[in-house]
Amino acid sequence: MYKNQYNQNGPFGKVRLSRCELSANLLPCDRCYHAGWHQVNRLFHVDRDADETGSYYVVYTVRGKGKFRLNGKLYETEAGTIGIMAPWMSHEYWAADGEPWEFYFMHVMGDNCNNIFQYIIDHYGYSVKVSEGAMRLISKKMESLIRMEYIYFKFEIFATQTISDILLEILKDVNEVYDDEIYSANELVNDVISYIYDHYNSSVTLKEMSAKLYVSEEHMIRIFKKEIGMTPYHFLKRFRLKKACELLTYSQKSTKEVAQAVGYSSAGGFIAQFKQEYQTTPVEYRQSHTVYR
Repeated sequence: MYKNQYNQNGPFGKVRLSRCELSANLLPCDRCYHAGWHQVNRLFHVDRDADETGSYYVVYTVRGKGKFRLNGKLYETEAGTIGIMAPWMSHEYWAADGEPWEFYFMHVMGDNCNNIFQYIIDHYGYSVKVSEGAMRLISKKMESLIRMEYIYFKFEIFATQTISDILLEILKDVNEVYDDEIYSANELVNDVISYIYDHYNSSVTLKEMSAKLYVSEEHMIRIFKKEIGMTPYHFLKRFRLKKACELLTYSQKSTKEVAQAVGYSSAGGFIAQFKQEYQTTPVEYRQSHTVYR
C-alpha cells in the first residue's frame, strides 16, 4: 500500500514520513517499508511488541537525547548515536527530559541488512556511535529517501541503493570509531602508567595527573579501571610498595627513608599500607628478605 507524504504533528512534536510504504516482496534486496523524521518532546512514547515482519527499527539521533528499552534493558541514544531495535525483541522508545529529540528512523529488512546489524549487535551492542561525517551522510541519504517522488520501480531501486549505502557506511564507520576508541584507551592507559613510573617518588594526585594528560579525572579513572582492573591510585600504591620492597631488600635505608624514597610523606602511612598489602611490617619484611646481614 502506498500513500502520500504527510505531517502528523501533535502535542508530542513534529513528524515527516516517507512518500510511500515499500512492498516487502518486490525486490530480493534490502528493503525499507517505512522511514521518516521526528522532532519530539517528553510526551512522545512508543511501545511495540516483537516485529512479525522481521524488520529492524533503526534510529539515527541528530539532536537531543532519546531512550529505548529492549526486552526490559534500558539504552540511551544521543547525537552521533544509532539505536538498533531487533525484530525479535519487544521495544519501547521515548524522548529524554530536556531539549527535543530529533531523529531519523527506518524499518529495514533483507539478508544483507540482517547480517550487518547482527554483526554490529554482536560486536558493539544495540546502541553505537558513529562519526560526524557518517551522520551527515546518513542524514542526507535519509532526506533524499523521504523527499523523493514515488515512481514505482524507479523508487524501489533508489530506495534499495540508499539503504545499502547507509548500511555499509554504518558498518565501515562503526569499526573505525571503535578501533579509534580502543587505541585511545590503550594510549591513555600507557600515559598514566608512564606518569606513575616517572613520578611515584614524589607527591602525586589524580587531579594533577589527569591535568597533565589533558583528560578529566573521572574519564581517566573509568578507562584505566576498565582496561587494567584497578584505579590509577591503586596501581600507584602497589607500584610504590613494590619499589619499597626492593629498597628494603637491596639497601640499608631506614623505614622512614624508604617511605620518603617511594613518595610517602609519613612513615606511619607507609607502614600501614605496607602491612595491609603484605600482611607484615617493613621491618619484618627486611629481616626475611634482605641481602645485607
